[in-house]
Amino acid sequence: MNEQGQVIEIKTRSRGYLYRRAWPNEIAQMHVYMYLTGTTECAFVETVESGASTFEDTITWDQTTWDDITAKLGHAVRLIAAKL
Repeated sequence: MNEQGQVIEIKTRSRGYLYRRAWPNEIAQMHVYMYLTGTTECAFVETVESGASTFEDTITWDQTTWDDITAKLGHAVRLIAAKL
């Protein structure tokens, strides 16, 4: 966590270019980190392996996103449990 109380998520891109955005799976991952740490902001830092380029953004807690994540996880758990 940084001085502002944000979780820090660093993505090092190996293909040599930045996407300049967080992908949906990365947003879900950051929401889990925020939930686990009780924070409402995550500093998203994207860089290339060489370190020549960097992109930074702040991802904030979104309850609708969290509700969607937990609903999908619940559905997945029920599907797996049905196969056991």
